[in-house]
Formats: sequence, C-alpha cells, structure tokens
Amino acid sequence: MKLICLILQSFLLVISGFNVAKAQMVDDTWLIEAEEFQCPDKWTVSEETGVSGSGILKVGYNANPNANAYTAITVTTAGTYSVWTRSRDYPDDRPGTRRFLMYVNEIAMSEESGKHGLEGYYWEKVGFTTLDTGEALLRIKDSR
Repeated sequence: MKLICLILQSFLLVISGFNVAKAQMVDDTWLIEAEEFQCPDKWTVSEETGVSGSGILKVGYNANPNANAYTAITVTTAGTYSVWTRSRDYPDDRPGTRRFLMYVNEIAMSEESGKHGLEGYYWEKVGFTTLDTGEALLRIKDSR
C-alpha cells in the first residue's frame, strides 16, 4: 500500500491556476509540509523549534474555527493511499486544542487529527484515499 505522509504540525495545516505543492515524493510516498500549503486562508506559518521543515501552520486564537488551508499534489501512480498527519497536543493543560480534519479531494478522512493525548508532536493515521493520476486537492480544516 502506498502512503501519503502529511506533516501537519501544530494547530493545524487547488484551485486551477496555482502551482502544485512542493511535495517530496519517493516511491509513491509523499511528504507534504503544511507550511507550504498554497492557499492558507486564516492559517499562518510560524517558526517553532524541533519540527521538520521551515515552520508550522497554525490558526490564531481569534481566527474563525472553521478556517481551511488548501494545496494540490500531482499523483503519478493511481492507487489506494494511507493518509497520516503529524500534530501537537498539550495533554496536561490544553488537551485536544489543536484539532483539525484532513480532506483529500473534498472527502474527509475518518479520524480527526490532534487528539492523540501525548505531549508534543506525534503521527496519527487518519484514513485511506483512492487516487487517480492527475492533481489531487488537499484541505486542512480547523475543527477545534
């Protein structure tokens, strides 16, 4: 089974005419940095130590809780893919405050991200998706 690894770090995170995301692809596995999402809406890039990439994508405290961020990837091999996200949680003082939903081609993954209950960043398997070749739309939706 092929694997889409989506690093959606922090309080997490197209339309034609935009460039496809700078996804790193090796053997049908993508690593998509959330801070590279092309249409961040009310999500902002912020620096944080100890994370991969150049920062994190987060929604501010005053932002609409249903903020969406979008990007696209180019699928060269059709198939069924596992979808993973990486998110941060604060179980001791703010449990589950960085929750979000991942959508692939406007289909919500079966699990919400950011509720792993462990201190720090952890990977969460959020679902499966079947993709044809061509562009696929990814969306992060704030669900706190």
